[in-house]
Amino acid sequence: MPSPRRTAAEIEAESEAESEAELPGLPPVTISEHLGVRYLHLGTEWVQGSMRLDAPFDIDLEYVQRMMAWLLFVPAPSVAGRHAMQLGLGAGSITKFCYKKLRMTCTAVEINARVADVCRAWLRLPPEDE
Repeated sequence: MPSPRRTAAEIEAESEAESEAELPGLPPVTISEHLGVRYLHLGTEWVQGSMRLDAPFDIDLEYVQRMMAWLLFVPAPSVAGRHAMQLGLGAGSITKFCYKKLRMTCTAVEINARVADVCRAWLRLPPEDE
């Protein structure tokens, strides 16, 4: 795993260099970092997702937190062991939260394999398991 002591410029430069191997027609996957938050970008400066370096398994962005509103309607003991499925990985925030904090099985479908690679390398996405 890359050293967390790299500057944002070093992270972005390495990520851009790695992105040259992108699939045709898919946007490059890049990373930036500012004030203790690491951001995922897909071909633009727009943020697709983020991770707080001091709390990598928490959900940082408000709109992603709102996607988890379903938890208000499910009794806490019955959440563990459920299966979360999502289309599009983003920065992996929902996947990491469900897997680490809620102890759920998680399946994410992502068209761009580089997104998963970058999330594993830079955003603490756990490796695939059984």
